[in-house]
Amino acid sequence: MSKLLLCCLALLFTFSACEKQNIKRAEKSLDGTWLVTKIYSAYGEKMEFGTQTNEEFTEEGDLGTFIFNNASVDFKYTRLDTLYEDSSDWDLTRKKVNVGFTKAEQYTLTFDNKSYRCRFGDETKDAEKKATELTLQFETEAIGSYNAVMFWLVKA
Repeated sequence: MSKLLLCCLALLFTFSACEKQNIKRAEKSLDGTWLVTKIYSAYGEKMEFGTQTNEEFTEEGDLGTFIFNNASVDFKYTRLDTLYEDSSDWDLTRKKVNVGFTKAEQYTLTFDNKSYRCRFGDETKDAEKKATELTLQFETEAIGSYNAVMFWLVKA
């Protein structure tokens, strides 16, 4: 019985160490300058059983930058003819979510009082390692007025 318990504890520590390693690699990948190449914006109404989008806009080109360091992010970008510029602390979290018959990693990046779904590269295994492409997706959660923004970023 004690051998079984020791094996289970060893597996638990191994998985825990891998999870910590993945989040550290993701945080390391964020470090640096990211160029905003595309922004999608949507507005509408969020209802109990779905979302009705009334307006959608897609902008492409040299739209701005996000500069991450170990403690903060400085961002400056133009969206819908409006300049957004600020500095904020950031936090990255990771969790496993069900995807069909398996589980996948899902990252959430929080800064400027908003939480963004953070996708590294093509989101395959180890995509967070030395990532050069990143998408950030924000969507209002409450029923009522709806706003969604998605940024496509490439490492400078």
